[in-house]
Amino acid sequence: MTHQPLERRERPRHQATSWLRGALDGPPFALPEPLDRWSEQWWSLRPRARLLATSVVVGALVAIAIVRTATSPYGAPVTVLVADHDLTVGHVVTPADLRPHAWPSNLVPDDALRVDDRAFAVGRTITASLLVGTVATRRHLGDLGIVEALPDGKAGVPVPLTALPDLQVGSRITVVAHELDGRAVELTSDALVVGQDAGRVWLAVDPIHGPRIAGAAAAGRLTAVVHGR
Repeated sequence: MTHQPLERRERPRHQATSWLRGALDGPPFALPEPLDRWSEQWWSLRPRARLLATSVVVGALVAIAIVRTATSPYGAPVTVLVADHDLTVGHVVTPADLRPHAWPSNLVPDDALRVDDRAFAVGRTITASLLVGTVATRRHLGDLGIVEALPDGKAGVPVPLTALPDLQVGSRITVVAHELDGRAVELTSDALVVGQDAGRVWLAVDPIHGPRIAGAAAAGRLTAVVHGR
């Protein structure tokens, strides 16, 4: 094994040291002349004067920002309640579901919920999906329980949670009943999960299928096939 001569290995370090020494030995860094004059004038002021000048500049910047906001074509900001996370149909609103957020006044719906409306919203049912960050309105809420979550023309059928796989509100499923002879019978291919409460899953189905699904659920003979997106 051959060794590189010591002087050759140390050459890069020596070159770097020489460059740094040359930079430090040269003339000091100088600001452009206008900035240099301004710097001298600034540091010649008394500390109280510098503090006052800084306060004036900051205040002017804040005032400009306020004026620009107030004259925005979308209006001055107002505080409304928005969804803190995705809220699906059938969900019962809790205090953690809505948070205050500043929103341009011209873009706020007339029936938008304000901070004082939080008590009104809590405990009501979501009747139209709210994506995270969306302004909540009175039209998104109802107080008729699961009825508010049912699409037009559909009937609501409660099914025990233990009868079906773990489902999310908004899932579409095919409901299947197990007959006593072991056969599987499709009861409906278009059931919509619209809510959950007290150990039950609520399905929205065509009224003609409701009685058979309810009977199979009572007998403990239901299962489901979950549809993909």
